[in-house]
Amino acid sequence: MFVYEFKTQIIMKKNLLLSFVFVMAVALVSAQEVSINLPYSKSIEFSNKSWSSWPASWESQQEMYDFTPVFTIKQINLGTFEVSLYEGGSASGIFVETVHYDDRETKKVRRQTGNDNITVYKYYESRNYLWTENVSLPQIVKKKSLWTSKANSKIYFWYNDLGSATVYTYN
Repeated sequence: MFVYEFKTQIIMKKNLLLSFVFVMAVALVSAQEVSINLPYSKSIEFSNKSWSSWPASWESQQEMYDFTPVFTIKQINLGTFEVSLYEGGSASGIFVETVHYDDRETKKVRRQTGNDNITVYKYYESRNYLWTENVSLPQIVKKKSLWTSKANSKIYFWYNDLGSATVYTYN
């Protein structure tokens, strides 16, 4: 009887330890947050029921505005992120918004653009979207250097409710 109780206590302690390790691992993953610089951009507008064409050349944010925007990404769970874009203004960057991976829209955009390297995230309670190209939000959170090292990495901000879009790149 004593041996059975001893084994039961060991199993319970082992399960408690494993549960603690699992909770800590989930907490560490969900708490990951990174900030990246967005030094170059292009912008377009929506008018007459269509989007204008992207300009050919990139604008240096530092040269144009004497500031480089900073984009912060915090992973909440596997497909949900809190994001914030700081553009240097007094109110810029204080709004943290939540985006989630949108599988249906990703498939649609990939089909329409012929580009399998685009991933689409939808802003909660909004018609706005965030796209990534050649690098995804989870990849950036896991290894920040991918934003600067992966060729042609881009982040698009589609503000459908404002009729504007901006794409940023590092290189």
